[in-house]
Amino acid sequence: MDAQTRRRQRREAKQAVWKAANPLLVGVMAKPDVRPILSLTRKLTSRPDKALEAINIYGLQIIQQAEHHQRLRQRLDARQKSVYQAAPRTESGLPEATGKQTQRGKSIPLI
Repeated sequence: MDAQTRRRQRREAKQAVWKAANPLLVGVMAKPDVRPILSLTRKLTSRPDKALEAINIYGLQIIQQAEHHQRLRQRLDARQKSVYQAAPRTESGLPEATGKQTQRGKSIPLI
């Protein structure tokens, strides 16, 4: 007999003594239930039915915002199209060269 089986026998003996002393508490667990039972007062609707409702406030908002975004996108595309497809401004078709004179090197202190 090894140590593990001797320990199990000692624990079984202790448990038998405790169960004999406390017959009402046998089978009672001290831990509460892990998940509380939820009760809903409203009637549940399935997601496909809710998505296909005729009048859905959130769905209407999404559709309105999508249409608004589409109008803005069309305006932006038209503006970009007019810029990129406009006739060239110079004879060569290249944009005019615009330069800016910049300071080179470090500034020298006066003192």
